[in-house]
Amino acid sequence: MKLPGEAAFRYPDDERGFYKHGFRTFNDGARDWRPFYGVQMEVRADESVELTTSVLGANEKGNSIAAKTMIAGSGWQRVTLPWTAFDVPVARRGWLLSVKELRLDARFEREHAGSLAIRNVKLVRGPAASLECALRGKSAKPGGVAEYAVTVGNCTDGPQSVSLNFVHYGWEAMEASVEPATVSLAAGETKNVTVRVQVPDRIPAGGHEKQTLQAIANGGAAQAATLGLITASEMPHPYVLLTTTRWDEVRAKVKKYP
Repeated sequence: MKLPGEAAFRYPDDERGFYKHGFRTFNDGARDWRPFYGVQMEVRADESVELTTSVLGANEKGNSIAAKTMIAGSGWQRVTLPWTAFDVPVARRGWLLSVKELRLDARFEREHAGSLAIRNVKLVRGPAASLECALRGKSAKPGGVAEYAVTVGNCTDGPQSVSLNFVHYGWEAMEASVEPATVSLAAGETKNVTVRVQVPDRIPAGGHEKQTLQAIANGGAAQAATLGLITASEMPHPYVLLTTTRWDEVRAKVKKYP
């Protein structure tokens, strides 16, 4: 890649293009990047380089987000850019639902011509390890156990041993465990583990706690992946709006005021 200059990857257009689904606009030539942690690549230059990574959305407005970083040193350098590094509020992460293009813009710090080598540009699910769970909230009867199926992934190019444990805030009433507590993963491999949360008898119906599972790969606690789960003491159905007692009150009013 000649500097100053840019390189881009763009998903090909599909048959429908923009289309409406309910109140939202989608594009079948775009992809959903929400499940991923961010973008990773390797770059090589002989001196300091300013690299701007832009993600362009597939929408009529052509919105984009960008992350700007400086890279120094010779040889291949690994660059990992989580979504938090981009200039978009965390509350607007749904913007990644329809991504159309990834663009790289680079220039030397001293503003002269040259070249930059780029390889292994990819989306990653975590800085070193990843944790995924399809259903992150469950309920169990008092005295019962809620179970979660969690997938642990290796996001690096080499083998890793991943240790799993829970972050403890203090005064937790529910006891959480994970089995197995350690998994060995080849490069890019995933394995399933089971998280169990014991709901004590003393937790009232509807009472809940958050469990935070963390995965530490090869002792790198600074890059630990985390997964939040919310476990509740089961309530009788229906309970979306009212409890059983309140529903009985509604029925009584219907009979009294026909």
